[in-house]
Amino acid sequence: MVLEFNGKQVTDSRHLQLAVAGAQPGSNVPVEILRNGEKQTLEVTIKELPGTEQLAETNAGNGNDTGTLNGVGVSDLDQRYRNELNIPKGVKGAVVTQVEPGSAAAEAGLKPGDVIEDINHHPVNSAEEAVKLTENTKSKRTLLRVWDRGGSRYIVVDESRNAG
Repeated sequence: MVLEFNGKQVTDSRHLQLAVAGAQPGSNVPVEILRNGEKQTLEVTIKELPGTEQLAETNAGNGNDTGTLNGVGVSDLDQRYRNELNIPKGVKGAVVTQVEPGSAAAEAGLKPGDVIEDINHHPVNSAEEAVKLTENTKSKRTLLRVWDRGGSRYIVVDESRNAG
């Protein structure tokens, strides 16, 4: 049983999945487990999950960033995510795996575990589609329809305020 991941308490499988999703691939993190009644701390190396895509890397200052949703990571919505996050079968889209603190997406209320159903009124069926819909956009404002446990809602991510 996993008790802590990278110094943060784990209360259930959803918390563990979200904590792992927020860790940098290639990094080593401590994991405290309970095995045979004894606490043990292991050092694990985070690997990239096959199919995981990064919407955009933060390109602070280089002026080459023409996309939106910087600092947001997404993955295909597969059966594992459906089970861990209790996502109904009717929900389609890309699951949010990472949201950089302080980013425009975080300020708009996007969080790991949300499912992006459509971007600017275009349906999203995979992480790859989400990436393509946010590349080379004319506007720095992005309308998202997002599903979470409360149902679907619309949010606007406005990166024009963060343009450097």
